[in-house]
Amino acid sequence: MNASRQNVQGLGQTGEKLAARFLEKKGWKILERNFRTRRGEIDLIAEDGQFLVFVEVKTSYAADADPPVFRVDARKQARIGKAAEVYVVLRNIGDDQPVRFDVVTVRFVKGKPHLEHIENAFWLKPGW
Repeated sequence: MNASRQNVQGLGQTGEKLAARFLEKKGWKILERNFRTRRGEIDLIAEDGQFLVFVEVKTSYAADADPPVFRVDARKQARIGKAAEVYVVLRNIGDDQPVRFDVVTVRFVKGKPHLEHIENAFWLKPGW
């Protein structure tokens, strides 16, 4: 693995840890981190009151041209939805469980993280 790839992975892992702490401080319970299937990956899975929330975390430096949330495109949303579907089946979660898809962005500005939480960042068609 080259140094650039390691730096990106390290940045992503740091962002995910910060996002998890941020959500826990809001009273959320983190159920899973880095849930992976052949169909996709979910960075964080949490409970927010009655909601089961699938959270995508995007981390970047301030110098990056686009805000990190722009990297959660339709293709990425579909992969998250497929992984969420697997999670729901594996954990025997009922159809009546309300779910939500959120995004947490972490941008490092002059070395300090700035977090933004976007609830209901995207929706998937019924039967996702």
